Amino acid sequence: MAKKRTKYEDGYEELRDQPGDGFFIPSRPFETIVGHFWGMLGTRDYMRTRFGFIDALGRIDVCDSVEMQLEHVRDMLCLCRRDNMSIFDFVPFLMPRTDRDQECYGFTKWYFTSRSKPD
Repeated sequence: MAKKRTKYEDGYEELRDQPGDGFFIPSRPFETIVGHFWGMLGTRDYMRTRFGFIDALGRIDVCDSVEMQLEHVRDMLCLCRRDNMSIFDFVPFLMPRTDRDQECYGFTKWYFTSRSKPD
């Protein structure tokens, strides 16, 4: 778990400080391409690493871990609205574990209706 977290944090810092090359990755990607992360090849390793961290959090059976997973899932859905990694699939399993059944329903409904709209 500690290794996955360190790898994720290092990846975040590296990407955040990336000057950009104009082709594979723009400068300041967390500001300039939010919603379209997967479309830039230079961000994919970060997304995969963060996914690995979410997976590692899932192996810890405490409520705080579930909350952290939800936070990361939501952030990743904001970074990549097309959800190329199927991150959304975690939501219907995580929210009810924190007694958020109605919020889960609302979020799921919003997610599927908003995905059909163009950016």
